[in-house]
Amino acid sequence: ALRNRFNRMGGVMTPVAYMFGKMGRICFAVTESSPDGFFDAMFEHVIDLGAEDVVDLGPGGAELICQFSDLGPIAKALSKQHAYSIESMEGVYLLNTTVSISDLKELDSVFKT
Repeated sequence: ALRNRFNRMGGVMTPVAYMFGKMGRICFAVTESSPDGFFDAMFEHVIDLGAEDVVDLGPGGAELICQFSDLGPIAKALSKQHAYSIESMEGVYLLNTTVSISDLKELDSVFKT
Protein backbone atom coordinates (compact mmCIF):
# COMPACT_ATOMS: atom_id res chain seq x y z
CA ALA A 1 0.00 0.00 0.00
CA LEU A 2 2.77 2.42 0.86
CA ARG A 3 4.73 1.57 -2.28
CA ASN A 4 1.62 2.18 -4.42
CA ARG A 5 1.14 5.59 -2.82
CA PHE A 6 4.78 6.49 -3.55
CA ASN A 7 4.42 5.38 -7.18
CA ARG A 8 1.20 7.36 -7.71
CA MET A 9 2.85 10.51 -6.33
CA GLY A 10 5.94 10.09 -8.54
CA GLY A 11 8.23 8.83 -5.78
CA VAL A 12 10.51 5.83 -5.81
CA MET A 13 11.21 3.42 -2.98
CA THR A 14 14.55 1.68 -3.12
CA PRO A 15 16.01 -0.85 -0.69
CA VAL A 16 18.54 0.61 1.75
CA ALA A 17 18.93 -2.25 4.24
CA TYR A 18 22.41 -3.01 2.88
CA MET A 19 23.53 0.38 4.23
CA PHE A 20 22.91 -0.63 7.85
CA GLY A 21 24.20 -3.31 10.19
CA LYS A 22 22.45 -4.64 13.28
CA MET A 23 24.66 -3.88 16.25
CA GLY A 24 24.37 -3.90 20.02
CA ARG A 25 24.61 -0.73 22.09
CA ILE A 26 25.18 -0.60 25.85
CA CYS A 27 25.07 2.70 27.73
CA PHE A 28 26.80 3.11 31.08
CA ALA A 29 26.15 5.69 33.75
CA VAL A 30 29.14 7.40 35.28
CA THR A 31 28.33 8.73 38.72
CA GLU A 32 30.12 10.83 41.33
CA SER A 33 31.21 7.60 43.03
CA SER A 34 32.83 6.22 39.87
CA PRO A 35 36.59 5.97 40.35
CA ASP A 36 39.04 8.20 38.51
CA GLY A 37 40.12 6.55 35.29
CA PHE A 38 36.70 4.86 34.96
CA PHE A 39 36.58 5.25 31.19
CA ASP A 40 40.13 3.97 30.63
CA ALA A 41 39.56 0.91 32.81
CA MET A 42 36.21 0.19 31.18
CA PHE A 43 37.74 0.62 27.72
CA GLU A 44 40.29 -2.12 28.45
CA HIS A 45 37.61 -4.47 29.78
CA VAL A 46 35.19 -4.05 26.88
CA ILE A 47 37.83 -4.39 24.18
CA ASP A 48 38.93 -7.66 25.79
CA LEU A 49 35.30 -8.82 25.71
CA GLY A 50 34.92 -8.10 21.98
CA ALA A 51 33.46 -4.59 21.76
CA GLU A 52 34.01 -2.78 18.48
CA ASP A 53 33.81 0.81 19.73
CA VAL A 54 33.56 2.71 23.00
CA VAL A 55 32.51 6.36 23.10
CA ASP A 56 33.10 8.64 26.07
CA LEU A 57 29.88 10.63 26.43
CA GLY A 58 31.47 13.06 28.87
CA PRO A 59 30.62 13.33 32.54
CA GLY A 60 27.32 11.47 32.10
CA GLY A 61 28.51 8.12 30.83
CA ALA A 62 29.90 5.97 28.07
CA GLU A 63 28.50 3.99 25.14
CA LEU A 64 29.72 0.65 23.87
CA ILE A 65 29.05 -0.72 20.36
CA CYS A 66 29.39 -4.46 19.68
CA GLN A 67 28.07 -7.15 17.37
CA PHE A 68 24.42 -7.85 18.15
CA SER A 69 25.20 -11.49 18.91
CA ASP A 70 27.70 -10.37 21.58
CA LEU A 71 25.31 -7.96 23.32
CA GLY A 72 24.07 -10.35 26.03
CA PRO A 73 27.41 -11.96 26.93
CA ILE A 74 29.22 -8.61 27.08
CA ALA A 75 26.50 -7.00 29.21
CA LYS A 76 26.48 -9.97 31.57
CA ALA A 77 30.26 -9.97 31.93
CA LEU A 78 30.43 -6.23 32.55
CA SER A 79 27.66 -6.18 35.13
CA LYS A 80 28.74 -9.30 37.04
CA GLN A 81 32.53 -9.50 36.72
CA HIS A 82 33.34 -5.79 36.66
CA ALA A 83 30.27 -4.31 38.46
CA TYR A 84 29.56 -1.60 35.88
CA SER A 85 26.16 0.04 36.06
CA ILE A 86 24.36 -0.57 32.77
CA GLU A 87 21.88 2.21 32.04
CA SER A 88 20.42 0.66 28.88
CA MET A 89 21.15 -1.94 26.23
CA GLU A 90 19.50 -2.40 22.87
CA GLY A 91 19.86 -3.61 19.34
CA VAL A 92 20.32 -0.77 16.87
CA TYR A 93 20.86 -0.40 13.15
CA LEU A 94 23.97 1.68 12.44
CA LEU A 95 25.26 2.93 9.11
CA ASN A 96 27.84 0.76 7.37
CA THR A 97 28.78 3.40 4.82
CA THR A 98 29.68 7.05 4.97
CA VAL A 99 29.91 9.69 2.29
CA SER A 100 32.44 12.47 2.47
CA ILE A 101 31.51 15.81 0.97
CA SER A 102 34.38 18.19 0.37
CA ASP A 103 32.62 20.86 -1.67
CA LEU A 104 30.29 23.20 0.25
CA LYS A 105 28.02 23.51 -2.80
CA GLU A 106 27.48 19.75 -2.68
CA LEU A 107 26.66 20.01 1.00
CA ASP A 108 24.04 22.66 0.32
CA SER A 109 22.43 20.48 -2.36
CA VAL A 110 22.27 17.52 0.03
CA PHE A 111 20.45 19.50 2.71
CA LYS A 112 18.33 21.61 0.35
CA THR A 113 14.67 21.40 1.25
